[in-house]
This record gives sequence, structure tokens and C-alpha cells, in this order.
Amino acid sequence: RVTFSMLDGRVSSFQINYNGPEWPNVDKFVEKVVQGKDLPAAEQWEPYAGMENQMKTLTCTDFSIRVFNGGEGANQNYVLVQDLEADKKLKERRRKARESASPSPGP
Repeated sequence: RVTFSMLDGRVSSFQINYNGPEWPNVDKFVEKVVQGKDLPAAEQWEPYAGMENQMKTLTCTDFSIRVFNGGEGANQNYVLVQDLEADKKLKERRRKARESASPSPGP
């Protein structure tokens, strides 16, 4: 399955979900993802605390790539690519919307 998110008419992220195969650890999945691409090896990706064998992220200047290896029979494997600037814009818009929706303190 492939899922796209859009912001201001542009793709801001996309996620590719895989139903398998099972990998012995996330590094093997990252090796497959980077194969034939100009991306760093798995050792240079940041592990997610508490899920070191399942999730790693590569953060670049303008985008990030997250790889997750897990689920029963590896039915939750995914690769997520995010535009970091779009993510910042979205978070800022959500913050402003929350602020404008909350009542102002009285005098």
C-alpha cells in the first residue's frame, strides 16, 4: 500500500507499507531500502529509542526517511519519507489553530 499526504498542493510525505518479508532486524531492511541508491548505510541511521531492532531514521537537510520492521509476519513493515519543511508548516498551522480556538483569558 502507498499513502501520500499533501500540503499546499504538493506531496509532503509518502509511506510505503509492506506485508513482509520478515527481516532479522531493521538494519537488514535498511540495507535493502538503500541498495542502489545514494543513501548512507544502516549504521549511519538513528535508531528509535526502545525499538532499536525495529525502527531507524535518516534525517537529511530537507527530508527524513523512517524504516520500520515489525508486526506479525512483518505485516507492518513500512518506509516513510517526509518533507521536513512541510512538517514544520503543518505543526505551526495546527498550533495557531489551537490557539485561535481556545478562549482568551478574561480581564
